[in-house]
Amino acid sequence: MNRLKQLFRETFPDLEPHPVGLTVMSLAMLTLYVRMGNRRFTPQWWLENVKEWTGFGDNQLLRYWWKETACFVLLMVVPLILMKVFAGWSPRDLGLRLRGTGKEFGLILVMWVAFLPVLWFVSDLPDFAKTYPQVRASKADMAIFFAHHVYYFVYWMGWEFYFRGLLLFGFARDYGSKAVLLSTFPFVVMHYGKPPMEMMAAILAGFILCGIALRSRSILPGVVLHWLVQMSMDFANCTWWR
Repeated sequence: MNRLKQLFRETFPDLEPHPVGLTVMSLAMLTLYVRMGNRRFTPQWWLENVKEWTGFGDNQLLRYWWKETACFVLLMVVPLILMKVFAGWSPRDLGLRLRGTGKEFGLILVMWVAFLPVLWFVSDLPDFAKTYPQVRASKADMAIFFAHHVYYFVYWMGWEFYFRGLLLFGFARDYGSKAVLLSTFPFVVMHYGKPPMEMMAAILAGFILCGIALRSRSILPGVVLHWLVQMSMDFANCTWWR
């Protein structure tokens, strides 16, 4: 590994291997996720086997589970392994830590409760009503709703690790606070296709989530906040509880 770093510096004396390698790896993983995590390309073997294992036959739910699994593997598990092997970074270095996050967990719970009236209001807007709940069958089926959102936590682990763990903590070593922009810009871009109000809110959310992650040195409060907000948005438009 040291020989590779030396060769890199000899070939590209003006570039640092860590940010270059991180850029290439993160772009590759995101590209793979966008392609392989696309619900339209869910393999048939997944649909058949997961339906048999779980007893859930709703194809949209099974396709979302595929997307969520792809997110966890490609945006978290593989980058964790690569960062450990090639950079020597531990999971704790990339924000997978629980110790010392008590205040931040309290903060995100307060933020979630304060934000609930806003979620309730926007959920009735046409753009949001036709988008959420994402698994349409969960609107009238409580079992599908909880089956989706229990597993959805896996998705948010991968999502938050990529943007606040890999990009934020990964680039912060070389670029300091500028890493917030390197994390937030692709985060906002990945909201393309969402309701316009949600895309605009993603800008503010990106900065807030980066701030919470830097303050706690952990991605976990952001994972829980994202999970609670998404579940609340879907819940507001369900009919099974009314």
